[in-house]
Amino acid sequence: MDSRFVIAFVVLFCSPALAGPKKSSTPEIVPGQYLVQIHQNPKTTLAQIGQNLNARVVEQIRPDVYLIERNKNEPVASALRKLQANSMVTLAEPNMIVRTSKMPNDAEYVKLWGLTNHGDADKDGLRGLKGVDIQAERAWEQINSAQSVVVAVIDTGIDFSHPDLAGNQWVNVPEAQGEAGVDDDQNGFIDDIHGFNFIGNNGNVQDDYGHGTHCAGTIGATGDNGIGVVGVAWNVRLMALKFLDAYGSGTIADAVKAIDYARLMKAQILNNSWGGVGTSEILKRAIADTQTAGQLFIAAAGNNGADNDTTAIQPAGLPFDNIISVAAVDNRGNLAEFSNFGAQTVHLVAPGVNIFSTTPGGYEMNSGTSMAAPHVTGVAALVLSQNASMTYGELKARILESARPLVLTQGRVKTAGIVDAYFAVSGEEPPKLDPNDPALFANQISYSASTPHPYPNGYSETFRITIPGAKRISVRFSKFSTESLYDKVYFETASGEKRGVWSGNRTGQYSPVVEGDTMILKVKADTTKRDEGFDIDLVAYE
Repeated sequence: MDSRFVIAFVVLFCSPALAGPKKSSTPEIVPGQYLVQIHQNPKTTLAQIGQNLNARVVEQIRPDVYLIERNKNEPVASALRKLQANSMVTLAEPNMIVRTSKMPNDAEYVKLWGLTNHGDADKDGLRGLKGVDIQAERAWEQINSAQSVVVAVIDTGIDFSHPDLAGNQWVNVPEAQGEAGVDDDQNGFIDDIHGFNFIGNNGNVQDDYGHGTHCAGTIGATGDNGIGVVGVAWNVRLMALKFLDAYGSGTIADAVKAIDYARLMKAQILNNSWGGVGTSEILKRAIADTQTAGQLFIAAAGNNGADNDTTAIQPAGLPFDNIISVAAVDNRGNLAEFSNFGAQTVHLVAPGVNIFSTTPGGYEMNSGTSMAAPHVTGVAALVLSQNASMTYGELKARILESARPLVLTQGRVKTAGIVDAYFAVSGEEPPKLDPNDPALFANQISYSASTPHPYPNGYSETFRITIPGAKRISVRFSKFSTESLYDKVYFETASGEKRGVWSGNRTGQYSPVVEGDTMILKVKADTTKRDEGFDIDLVAYE
């Protein structure tokens, strides 16, 4: 995601290992396009606005907001100065781009460990820990349907021809029963039967990228139909709002229109698996309106491996009470190496690594905070279906208060826990976890092992830690600082089975647990930026 003054709304899939060049922290913008808010005057025509602003008015976004186009060669800073100095303008900003959030696709079938973790190995050879999941099966014993709940999937569209999704599409009845080419319900949108396409400005919400369909499957793929996968909610009404294109990119202008549509048509929960850097006041105002309307806004925390407490990302990091920001964990409870985090601004974690779900024409495995957010959305739909009168504040509080603490998310997200469907729908209090229990093993001994400080470019080293007779081992890092996403430390058993991979800043934390009396740590750095490396000061074992 880039940040100049536009938001590259991108789907939050991301594979650092395959991502190519390292990404800038500057937002992307649509060349020459700006969003302007003007003083409202019913007598002012579009032609007058364009003439006054020395621009072409592309379209009206909100009652007082317009998308305009100026000379593409004009420097952005210069254009903004001129627009902001104009007496007609109250606010001006570039039209930013955003993208999806996923990691590489793989057609290999794996079980839905995020719903019920049986301890199987994933495609990367990481064997799961039983219990690291959202406890879906226990929740389904109480409730599995959210048929009365409308969830807006603000994304790349949804393939409603998919047999696992066809039965769960939201239907705008007046349009479905009306005349083609006519705005039958007079809401300003023609043929918006199952949602709307804000790129093509039509009712064709077919997914031409796959991301929105994948998110939709995790939220609400039809359950108990004998085929494919199952969503967190077996039945739910999915509203497809397409503002991201066939490459997973979209603009603030189209995002705002999609959010406004979801508010207009009274969706109760909005799933937003996209984001970008930069700040858009107009996007803020659209989300503020969803809060006023009582809607819950669930957002992916981002895939830059960054601390959202210090690096702003929107929409997940915006300061609204109706937002839930979601990070991603793997099948052993490790914060995913790509996942953003934030002890204050990211609320909880959800399964987001190697998640199998629906895509146009089939099924695939994807990873990213994009895949984590829909787990939370599905749980929220189940809870709301139990009590339709819940406010967004009550619904959010239930989701956060029912999060089940995980050892390796302590200090990384606000609740220090994973979304839990069972505790959310049952109202039971989740178990407590001592934040000083990184392994709460019976034995802890001093131990010293370190990389060079800083480590050299291309650094590679293997550390072997053995405690004779131990059944499992965890080490504590008094320092852990590697180049996020690119320089990695792998944790393996003596036989080479992977138990986790870390990068970024994990100072003061305990490592993933390795079974047996030996832990192998493999450090692999790329040939660019160096960092401080790590120091181990303690080994905990049983």
